[in-house]
Amino acid sequence: MHLFRKYLFSLLASFVGGTILLASFNLAMDPFNVFGTNWTGEYIGAEREYKNDFVRRFPHDALLLGNSKVGYVDPQQLNGNCRFFNAAFPGAFAEEIYYFLERGLSDERLVVMGLDLEMFNEAMTPLVPKEEFFRSARLGILDNLLGWTVAKASARSLSNWLSGKPPLYRRNGSSDATEAYETDRRMSAAADDPRTINRQLPVIEQRLFKSFSYSKARVDYIKKIKDLLDSKRVAAIVFINPLSEHMQRMYDRLGLNKEMDRLRSDLSQIFPAFHDLTKGQYLSPRLYFNFDPIHYKPEIGATFINEMLRQNAAAGSGSMADVCRQR
Repeated sequence: MHLFRKYLFSLLASFVGGTILLASFNLAMDPFNVFGTNWTGEYIGAEREYKNDFVRRFPHDALLLGNSKVGYVDPQQLNGNCRFFNAAFPGAFAEEIYYFLERGLSDERLVVMGLDLEMFNEAMTPLVPKEEFFRSARLGILDNLLGWTVAKASARSLSNWLSGKPPLYRRNGSSDATEAYETDRRMSAAADDPRTINRQLPVIEQRLFKSFSYSKARVDYIKKIKDLLDSKRVAAIVFINPLSEHMQRMYDRLGLNKEMDRLRSDLSQIFPAFHDLTKGQYLSPRLYFNFDPIHYKPEIGATFINEMLRQNAAAGSGSMADVCRQR
């Protein structure tokens, strides 16, 4: 009997010790940025939680908004008087940008927002409910401390940190493009080989444009964004992201130009001064990653955002050029 009690005690101690160890590990790594204790800068699939947290910590008076294309742009490369936080996150939809602003907008004076046609495809992804926007709303405290999914993400975060990989996100919110540039460098020799991009195009078509259905509900969220910004007296620069030659040909083949015209028309009613960057000087594949016909290189994004900032600065006194210093 004594040995049995000793065995039970050892078993219980091992269970309690393992539970404490697992909870401590997940708390320390915090891969979904639930507790604010992440010290490595590695966030696994938690872009929305990370951005929502750090937008309150990083000193700024302007926001970059949009999807992963805008997410690569480093605010340090932007000119002017505004200090930007990059609040863009991969796969962003209009309603998610609205949720983010509704919850996180504080003392900002300017937002620069990039939009894409795929953000308005409701056939592929139905409207995202507000309560599902943040992962932490779907995982409870116990799940984040003891869950197997979180434990695997914690292990991956630690592995990335130990391997010396740069954090996925900088403190100013922008995505680190080191890995993307390295892949681009490795594939530079095959940049002119059609097979390099042709393997990606069917994947893009299936993920972003299959059974395209233009979402008026998401357009309504753009209107809500405009109303929210107006109510807080926040200036806005809005643009449609550039299209590469490869993507323009896909639009032609899939008959998406008509849908793009609808987006242009709707945006002109909401933000009359929006910038359409889908044609002209940003078509060249050289401006995009060799392995990716969708994402322009970060310096290209910084270039055209600086140009939009410059155009607004040239508009004269009282324009957006002065908005961040008019405090």
